[in-house]
Amino acid sequence: MRQRRVLIGLFWLLVSVFAGLPHLRGQEIQAGTSWLNLSQLELQAPKSSEEREYLGLNDQTSFSLAQIPTKLILIECLNLYCPSCHEQANVANSLHDLIREDPNLSKEIKVIGICAGNNVHETKVYKDDLVIRFPLFPDPDFVVHEKFGSPRTPFTLLLNNRGEVLFIHYGIVKKLDDFFCSLRQFYKRECHPDSPKKNCAKSNCRALSPQ
Repeated sequence: MRQRRVLIGLFWLLVSVFAGLPHLRGQEIQAGTSWLNLSQLELQAPKSSEEREYLGLNDQTSFSLAQIPTKLILIECLNLYCPSCHEQANVANSLHDLIREDPNLSKEIKVIGICAGNNVHETKVYKDDLVIRFPLFPDPDFVVHEKFGSPRTPFTLLLNNRGEVLFIHYGIVKKLDDFFCSLRQFYKRECHPDSPKKNCAKSNCRALSPQ
């Protein structure tokens, strides 16, 4: 009888712990109202000379997002063990290619990926298996992920070089053309604020609509 009471007590203890887990999440960030300190978002510098050149880095061993010489940073937050992330990684590859092929966007938008909860080895496996064409960084202790409010992966953020969160997309991007059109609008707003604005079809973003 005593053993049974102990087991029941342990059961309810576990229930209470897991019920409280959502309260352990970081503060949720909101597009258009949230700002991140880019100098506090530090990552290990890539070993690839091509990726270093893409990010405008020298021979440092680590860097912060504030050191990337660009106007906009598109961040894909992924995880090796998340099935939806594999699909989103393919979308992100296509998005990265579209940006690289545009002579204007390629100068002012850089794409990086964060592997939330994955170590260096897992991140390499993920990058190699899915042939990810943009820099991908491990975040084994969820340090960077927590700065983003700890939402479920996959999700995508667009930041400007002042740390303003311009938009957040949760989940898989289903309409790449609409998403890319929205991205171009943010590019025009941030880099060419006096240029004429054109309306784009709405994407599935929880976004701050370009003005």
